[in-house]
Amino acid sequence: MKEEKKFFPGYLTAAGCLIVMFFFMGALQTIGVFIPAIAKDFSSIAGVGYMIIFANASGFLLSLVASKVIKKLSPKWTLFLCSFLCAGHFLIYSISQNIGHLYLGAVIGGFTIAWGTHSCVAAIIQSWFIEKRGTMIGIVFGAAGFGASFMTFLAGQLMNAFDWRTAYRYLALILLAITIIANLLLIRDPKKMGCKPLGWEREAELEAEAAKKAANAQGIIRAEAIKTPAFWCLCIGLFLSAFMLTGFSNYAPAFWQSRGTASVVTSNWISVYSAIGAIAVILAGVMADKFGAKVFASYNYIVYIIGIVVLLLTGGVFSAGAAFIVCLMCGLAYPTTGSINATLIRYVFGDKDYNGINTVIHGF
Repeated sequence: MKEEKKFFPGYLTAAGCLIVMFFFMGALQTIGVFIPAIAKDFSSIAGVGYMIIFANASGFLLSLVASKVIKKLSPKWTLFLCSFLCAGHFLIYSISQNIGHLYLGAVIGGFTIAWGTHSCVAAIIQSWFIEKRGTMIGIVFGAAGFGASFMTFLAGQLMNAFDWRTAYRYLALILLAITIIANLLLIRDPKKMGCKPLGWEREAELEAEAAKKAANAQGIIRAEAIKTPAFWCLCIGLFLSAFMLTGFSNYAPAFWQSRGTASVVTSNWISVYSAIGAIAVILAGVMADKFGAKVFASYNYIVYIIGIVVLLLTGGVFSAGAAFIVCLMCGLAYPTTGSINATLIRYVFGDKDYNGINTVIHGF
């Protein structure tokens, strides 16, 4: 009789990471739905929109010490901490009495951006998987991208049933309960369980293959890359690209609502946009390989321009057909928010010092 293979517990841990990422990433992208309602109580839409700057600036600065924090606390306890911080920044929003409180809440949200998403979850996956590591990271990160669609939809429904403050409180409770339960029941440390990562018996072989691949990699190092015009063109271009989808997802609801569309309707359409965007990110690598980096990059910017032109031409008279075209076109351009840089860097500079070059360009 053949010996039955035991279920590998690393898959449960990956599922737990997916759930936590799903809610963290989704929660952090709901602000666009709330901005119009918050602005009515506090300030102009522009003034409330500065919350996004505070959150991202906080996230950037905190990311500089993320590796040290995650190592000190362990990835599991870092995620526990971020569950309370992410829920806490929603609660601060819900009880805020002035716009300064909103900015404080946004800064607290930056902790989750820096410590509770990609870097922390990647560390957990790496501890469980030597084989299939890239596949599992791709699945977890890709599927978690749908969190924005779900959480935006949920936020819209809660705002329709209650006010924006109550909606934030419910979201905080839902997020806190689900992420803590997922962490407690699913996320484990292989060493504490007496387990070895998947593919441990081939670790030396895989490391040798990786070293050989790195030695044979084509391209240039970062010190050489930064001396080229292409490097700085990419930095500036990707810096400007980041405005596109951030601007759309955060301010399209306000634009539609200013023309009489109900908030619940706008949140539903932004959730459609987010779902299309998640699919676009998953398929981005396949498209780039099939059509080449130049065509892939051009395609992303062209479909975005089409979507914005349709939005401007039809924004005064909201219709489901026009909204779908706008969300489809802008959703297809979603890779410009981050994943496009991986394709362009490899195309321009090769793989020899990809990580070194990407750390600079991704920062832009």
